[in-house]
Amino acid sequence: MTQKYLKNHELLAVPFDKGVGICLMKVKDYRQKMDSIINLPQFKRYKDNRSNARHPLLKEEERIQKILCDLKEEGSISEDMYWKLRPCGSQHPRLYGLAKVHKKDIPVRPVLSMPGSAYHKIAKQVAEWLSHVPECNINCSTKSISDSLRNIQLDKDHELVSFDVVSLYTNVPVKEAIDVCADLLFKRVSLPIDKKTFIILAEIASCNVIMSTHDGLYQQIDGLAMGSPPAPHLANGWMSQFDPVIKEDSPIYDRYMDDIIQDLHRNKFEEKLEKINNLHPKLTFTGERQDAETRSLTYLDMRVLNSEGKLSTTWYTKPTDTGLIMNFHALAPKKYKRSVVSGFVHRIFRACSNWALFHQSLDKAKKILQENQYPECFYEPIINEALTEIIKQNCESSNSDEMDTSVTSQTLRDSQDDDPNRCVHNIENKDKFLFFCAIQRRMH
Repeated sequence: MTQKYLKNHELLAVPFDKGVGICLMKVKDYRQKMDSIINLPQFKRYKDNRSNARHPLLKEEERIQKILCDLKEEGSISEDMYWKLRPCGSQHPRLYGLAKVHKKDIPVRPVLSMPGSAYHKIAKQVAEWLSHVPECNINCSTKSISDSLRNIQLDKDHELVSFDVVSLYTNVPVKEAIDVCADLLFKRVSLPIDKKTFIILAEIASCNVIMSTHDGLYQQIDGLAMGSPPAPHLANGWMSQFDPVIKEDSPIYDRYMDDIIQDLHRNKFEEKLEKINNLHPKLTFTGERQDAETRSLTYLDMRVLNSEGKLSTTWYTKPTDTGLIMNFHALAPKKYKRSVVSGFVHRIFRACSNWALFHQSLDKAKKILQENQYPECFYEPIINEALTEIIKQNCESSNSDEMDTSVTSQTLRDSQDDDPNRCVHNIENKDKFLFFCAIQRRMH
């Protein structure tokens, strides 16, 4: 019935790029948005001049098989490696779009579905090799950023800023990125292949990929495709070479793929933005300063608060977040619903730098649970268990400077009503002993 309604009204149900939800979009609008992507210089329509030419899928599969066969005969790859990477019975990768509802005019993010394609086996192997290179991985998290910010006193003439790379994946120069990552890889890891062979395999996986689109077959002649297994590693490795220049002497600096947070002198924001936009012809940055009124900045799934130079973090969701999670009455095992609740607790814990902010964020999560028909008698015991687990881990930790001990004492200092139970009201009496053990160890 839904499909019939969509078809009759020429609509498409396009999944959200971030968060859970569906955007109803006219077929004409969706195609126009996708056309704006495949008409970029990084793409070109695939054409075969011969009317009786073999199917491009078979030609591409045979091309890759021949390259692998030649590498095997040269001794560059083993027999086992050959059969592991050899494509057979392939299909074209499919390009589709996800709706960026958090941005103006709702553009779409291009995603390439590669499983089953002639490139996928090689792409997975290249990604596995690159995963051993620190520069090719994401080396920061909400928890690590929250921990590092808590111990920093920001200068009065400094502010928090964030920079974002415009369309990073599409603009990464692929061959340059492969060369950079190959250098990093072979400095640190010993592989069963040589550097030249690795570059050949990486180029098969990432260069001149023929894909199926709403408008026929296209070939991506440059840039990386989101959805390709090695794409995050190649993009991250290529970006890592610019980190020292962007960071300079800032005490605060973290980069999560194309999102950067750092501190900066109030009068140097425009100068900094201009400087980093000249790092590479393919790099274009946009910038955001901390809000003048709230003195806060959103980054990843947290909001960074600046109170007279003292920094704290709390859980953040975008204004476009629908609040949709697995409904309590969904036909799914109960363990999945338990994981939804405990996942909220651990995610909020990682994002919050003190227990007062944790408590506020947890109240927000409870409202989301209630709106998705989770009864209080179901989620309260699970929250208790998750909190108890967090506190026990803290008490058993040998490092007294861990986040959960310091934020506990911070809550006691910041609490207006001097009630230490206010932020742990869901913890059973038998577990409060562990909680106050953590407090005493931190304070003494």
